[in-house]
Amino acid sequence: MRKRTWSIVAIVVGIMMIGVAGWAMPQSSYFCQDDFTLTFGALGNPLAAGTSIDADGRLLFWNDNKLAGWFTISGVMSQAGQVSNGMWTTVFDSGTINITTKPTGGATLWAGTVDHFTVTGYLDPNLRFNASAYPRPTYETEPTEFISVGAAAFTRTGGTWTDPQLYMDWAGSYNWNYDADTPEQSTTIYGNLQGRLCIPEPQTAVALTCGLVGLTGLLRRRRA
Repeated sequence: MRKRTWSIVAIVVGIMMIGVAGWAMPQSSYFCQDDFTLTFGALGNPLAAGTSIDADGRLLFWNDNKLAGWFTISGVMSQAGQVSNGMWTTVFDSGTINITTKPTGGATLWAGTVDHFTVTGYLDPNLRFNASAYPRPTYETEPTEFISVGAAAFTRTGGTWTDPQLYMDWAGSYNWNYDADTPEQSTTIYGNLQGRLCIPEPQTAVALTCGLVGLTGLLRRRRA
């Protein structure tokens, strides 16, 4: 009888696991594309603490130019950006991400918090990143250059997709416009954004965790 009971339990657990797996993201990679707004923490200074980013747009299937959902990402920098070796780097270390079935409202497919969203660019405004260095779906070939590039990691808080973590292994921005005549007079940048949203493989998840631990330590040292 005991053996039969354990067999029934094993079957039930197996069915439950199949059910949970069925709620995971249908594909391992998605293509994000649309708009972002960067609001400076201080006049003329996008590297100032308090700078925030808001991005929203379409989430497309990686291998098929079809809509999978809609995404919104919001992040805030608690620390000022850094400048080194002709490059600037900013880290949005708090915020939220939502993936829904409609651009406003609809069912929530995945919701989470921003663990970090790191963005890097050249100090020389004439320099660009070659967009061909970043993998994109075959149906997407534009733009040919990015003004800035970055990467992000997110932790799940809700939604029908049960994947505990998502990450952007790359994100590129282009088509920047300022809200004033010069960057020094501006408070906002408007532009376009592309990126690949993925489910981390086990080794990637470990690397992300190590990176986050290092980032947390760095931020704590800066605050001390």
